[in-house]
Amino acid sequence: MTCDEAQVVLSARLDGEERDAARARAAEAHAAGCVACARFERHATLAREHLGAAAAASPGGGAPDLAGSVLARVRREAAGDRPDQAGPAPAAPQRRRRSPLPAAAVFLAAALAAAVLVHTSTGREGTGVAAADLPERVVAAQHDVRALEARLGLVERGWNPAVPERRFRGRLSYRAPETLSLTLDDRTDYPPGGWPANDLRLAVAEDRWEVSGLRDCPSPAQPACTPANPDRRSTSGRPPFSPASPAPLELIMPVQSFALAGTTASLPPAPVDGRPTVGIETTAAQVGPLLDALRPTGNLRLVHPADTVRLRLDEETLVPLRVSVRAAPGADRRAWAQARGYTERAGDTVLDLTVSDLVVNGEPTGLPAGDGTDAAPDGGPADGGFVDGPVSVDEVPDPDGLPPGLAPHRTGHARTAGGPRVAVRTWSDGRAWLALSATADWPGGRLFGDLGTLVRRVDLGPAGVGYLSEDGTRLALHAAGRDLVLTGSVERSLLVGAARGLGVVGTAVPDTWAEAATADVGDAVDAMAPLSLLLPPALDGFAPPALRVDDGWVVASFVGAGDRAFLLEQGPAAKLPPPSDADDVVPVTVRGRPGRFAPPRGELEWFEGGAVVRLRSLTLARGELLAIADRLAPA
Repeated sequence: MTCDEAQVVLSARLDGEERDAARARAAEAHAAGCVACARFERHATLAREHLGAAAAASPGGGAPDLAGSVLARVRREAAGDRPDQAGPAPAAPQRRRRSPLPAAAVFLAAALAAAVLVHTSTGREGTGVAAADLPERVVAAQHDVRALEARLGLVERGWNPAVPERRFRGRLSYRAPETLSLTLDDRTDYPPGGWPANDLRLAVAEDRWEVSGLRDCPSPAQPACTPANPDRRSTSGRPPFSPASPAPLELIMPVQSFALAGTTASLPPAPVDGRPTVGIETTAAQVGPLLDALRPTGNLRLVHPADTVRLRLDEETLVPLRVSVRAAPGADRRAWAQARGYTERAGDTVLDLTVSDLVVNGEPTGLPAGDGTDAAPDGGPADGGFVDGPVSVDEVPDPDGLPPGLAPHRTGHARTAGGPRVAVRTWSDGRAWLALSATADWPGGRLFGDLGTLVRRVDLGPAGVGYLSEDGTRLALHAAGRDLVLTGSVERSLLVGAARGLGVVGTAVPDTWAEAATADVGDAVDAMAPLSLLLPPALDGFAPPALRVDDGWVVASFVGAGDRAFLLEQGPAAKLPPPSDADDVVPVTVRGRPGRFAPPRGELEWFEGGAVVRLRSLTLARGELLAIADRLAPA
């Protein structure tokens, strides 16, 4: 069954018009393994829910004017009336069993309804936040959250066959930009046999943090592998906004989960704790940073990156109010669950987080007392290596292009054993932050700032050249006598603007440095010649690729919101080499050619035009990789 055929049947089934049970089952089976058709079905379902909810809320129970215009557009297209299209309409495909709404028209209705029919969940006039606007709105809203307090309720299912459901109650308190407390108390009624409670405690207070919770261990080994006493770690000298220390800011505002986000399906109206919400349906990979924020330590279950997430944000503040995760279908997901001892079926809810009693920008009462931490069991906290203190502009320049509203925060110096002395200045505005680090002692070989080897060159005009990390959150400059890196939660344009205003001229890295292989599309095309370089067109939800050329191979890294990312590798070869682990490989058809897929590595591989081509991702499902492969074209 083709995608067009499947989508017609799925649409007919939703309308109650599909009478052929065998065709309905075939379409459902097709959608279970096809990301495009699964997304179509979700959009169509949500569109009908939206239209139903809107009709019920509108005066007289009729559909609102906007929905009527959308449906009128669909009917015109279905009838071949395309006033915006010059010339006659193309002939309709012959293999159609029903004609009222072609698949493309149904998808148009679903997409438009999902984008614009977002109503408040209380029936009152709301802010009109649409799913298409959410990424920009969330990134901007972080500047407005200066404090937060809320209660948390977490339900986890499928963690262990002997404990089908676990329940937690907790509290989250936050004062911008770096002081917070997170607690989760295990309220589960465990069976006899030594099951310890999975209580969690996290306190962060500027330069100190402490976390306490059970050690994580695999489900099949429970409960014997879990010590009765929790692990406890504590650190002082914490660098500002350190990614190495647990500080779950995504629970306050999910900036990482929305920066670079593409189009998502919006959810019909529903309140959470009496508050109107705006909701989307996405994958666990997109909100990976938000889900990870719940487990700075402890023994919570894992979710698969392809699992379906329904996320609801407070309509006024865009703070997360509910996160519900459902198991995705597919053989790859089932194999993943089986390897971890999980027994849920597709569609089962495996994690459900609810936020209640939310107070934003009040005076939080649950913050850490004093310095926020106590002495660790081993006699004291570990040393994070950062010393707060004044930093001169000779060490770290004052950016002329600082984003508006950001005020000076912590400054100081960091040094690791045998490493360079690094000076740091930071700025903050609510949950938003920016940090600038600089050193005159960098030994070279790679860029300062831990950007990785896949970076993008950025033209900074009079400020020379900079290098941007794959996800756009770190920008490094190699200058005469010093190396610098800017990082933060602000959008990429503000990061680049701040770099341009440093009064520092960045230069290209030496040929011996790892990033010297960084390429643009023209470089990559030349490296593959006379073979064709295959690249996808601009992908919704992904930044432009970071490219490099190594020994005739071209590697392109695509990064999206949260944990969504994939690598595209291609290089000359006579044929597709044998797999190194044949037991883990399944045959697939890629772009009409024989290929193979290795689920443990998330690797799709095939031979085309004298080259081996690989798509690799641990956060995109097989169907998504196949869909990306289908879109590849010569650059």
